[in-house]
Amino acid sequence: MEEANKGGERFDRSATVRKWLAENVVIIEEVNSLTLKNITFQVDPYTGAFDAVINGTEFPFKVSGTSNANGRITVSPPIVCSPCGVPASYSLLEAPKDMCSEICKRLEEYIPPLIPLGLDKKTGKIVAYGDPISDRITDMPKVLKAITLFQQDGFTIKVK
Repeated sequence: MEEANKGGERFDRSATVRKWLAENVVIIEEVNSLTLKNITFQVDPYTGAFDAVINGTEFPFKVSGTSNANGRITVSPPIVCSPCGVPASYSLLEAPKDMCSEICKRLEEYIPPLIPLGLDKKTGKIVAYGDPISDRITDMPKVLKAITLFQQDGFTIKVK
């Protein structure tokens, strides 16, 4: 979309955003090393954060256990909202697609999934998004143990 600015010139917002993204998005073609550190996690809401050190460079990530209906955790790379006044969000990191799934697999060794939304096959009850998180945690002792581990100074998880 183009708009007139004070100087009478045309302002191309999409070109400005493309330029901003080209200057600010980090592109990782291949992940040679990947370590998670500064991991935090909390029970309610079932979320956390960590720093991923990818090929020697550190990036902040978020972890969510409530964004998937299947109860599995998801990870999100750093995101910026509305660069250059555009109402949108953009990832500040482009990396191979399998990187986030590898991170999730490693985190799932510590953080168990929630009971999925819908009909719980074990109890026959309907599990809804608004149900208390504590009712959906499949292994509370494991979560509490993970939180304690994450709080230990120097704790890291080597993914690759």
